[in-house]
Amino acid sequence: MKKRLMSLAQGLADDPAAVRVTADAPNEEGTTVYCLHVGEGDVGCVIGKQGRIVKAIRAMTCAVGTRSDAALPLRKGSRLPARSRQYEIWYLLLLEALHLVLPLNWSDDSVFFQKASRLALPQFLNGSSRVWIDTLTWCFAKQPIFWRVLNPLVLLLLAVLLTRLLRLRTQSQKIVLSLLILYPAMVMADAGFMATTLNYLWPFAMGVFVVYALLDCKPWRVVLAIPALLFAANMQQSAVGLLAALAILVFFFLQQKQSRKALLAAGYGVLTLASLGFLYYTSFFGENPRFLRETARYFPNFAALSLLQKVELGFSSTFLGFSSLTNRATAASALLCLFLCAAALRREEKKWVKILAFVPPGLLTAIALFRLTGRNTRLWQLLSPAVDPKLSHAVYRFSLFETAAALLLLGVILLLLLRLVRTRKRQALLCGILALGFGLRLLMGFSPTVWASGCRTFFPSVMAVIVCIMMMIEEWNALRINSSSCGGKPSATEC
Repeated sequence: MKKRLMSLAQGLADDPAAVRVTADAPNEEGTTVYCLHVGEGDVGCVIGKQGRIVKAIRAMTCAVGTRSDAALPLRKGSRLPARSRQYEIWYLLLLEALHLVLPLNWSDDSVFFQKASRLALPQFLNGSSRVWIDTLTWCFAKQPIFWRVLNPLVLLLLAVLLTRLLRLRTQSQKIVLSLLILYPAMVMADAGFMATTLNYLWPFAMGVFVVYALLDCKPWRVVLAIPALLFAANMQQSAVGLLAALAILVFFFLQQKQSRKALLAAGYGVLTLASLGFLYYTSFFGENPRFLRETARYFPNFAALSLLQKVELGFSSTFLGFSSLTNRATAASALLCLFLCAAALRREEKKWVKILAFVPPGLLTAIALFRLTGRNTRLWQLLSPAVDPKLSHAVYRFSLFETAAALLLLGVILLLLLRLVRTRKRQALLCGILALGFGLRLLMGFSPTVWASGCRTFFPSVMAVIVCIMMMIEEWNALRINSSSCGGKPSATEC
């Protein structure tokens, strides 16, 4: 294919010596991108009037690629640098300027400052199950300037890693992703900026780095992934999420017959499982002063709950957070519902799908308004049962009405995802990411602070929503590029 493109372009160009063709490595779907480079004076000759010549070249290469089971979209013009750092520099400078003025004297941050000022590190860690996180908390409470400098770097790291994992192509997509992750990382920081980021943002970013290191498999990244893994596994939600991601990677590598990567991912999984076991033991067994203190303060009868009641507690509290106007996590569920509605109206041709697209935003709005305005009505008393006496200090209202509404909302969202995403792998991946994000928040039902913990516990769930939205945008952008590259054919498998 290279020779054919080269000979064709040389016949059109006035300077054949400047013509060259490069090819990227095939991606996971087997698509190879060929880039045609010509001299500045020959760009118009290759493009042609209204792009007719370059369209003909694309159609020819696509036809040849289809017969040889290869996908060959062609990019015109000079290729921009693949890893432009301009937006990253401005993003980092903006974050550094913002962090210099952030207040750190409120909520849990002020408590940590007081404790660190009068306690040495061993006393500060007494009763702590998150040893690595609390060690950094003590250090940053002593010198907050280090957190102000390092936290923007972690935000930038997370943005860059997600950009590469999701294969975002355009600058606008990268900027949108970089701005979106600021919402769960900073706006939802209801326990203090430093405490929230160290317990949620940093473990999540380290877990994403572990996944990226396994996929990239460069030796130095594989080595750095070990301390990153230990830090990510030092927090319950991120440890469970990382363990699930590693299990999926083991299955993926075995399917691709990459036994070396599968073995490495399995080793990381064992290390994560060991860290999770230590975290669970130190949190819930023995005379853990923090656990006993939190149980006595927030949920005295927590130990009396059965396993089913804890699952119900996690489910009801999670759905309440995603559909309550007083919880900032509702913005993520509203964004997902509106995005799916707009995408279905634009991309779907069947009327029933377009009508169904209005159900998620309409149902979410109705539930939120009903909870806000209908608490003193007779309908509310009929649909919401009384608080269980055993569940003192907990707003526990797991009613049949709320369960049915939650299941209906989740079912319609999944159906729209299956309709809007064409490939089965993408469908499974998107549904899995959303289920994992929802499940990680459901784990809060096993903690006595399930109702005391604010919207920060929705961090992995909100990040799952952001990742799914960006994945769909990138897939549609790729389909649009491939369609134009193949002379207007819409099928992704042909392009």
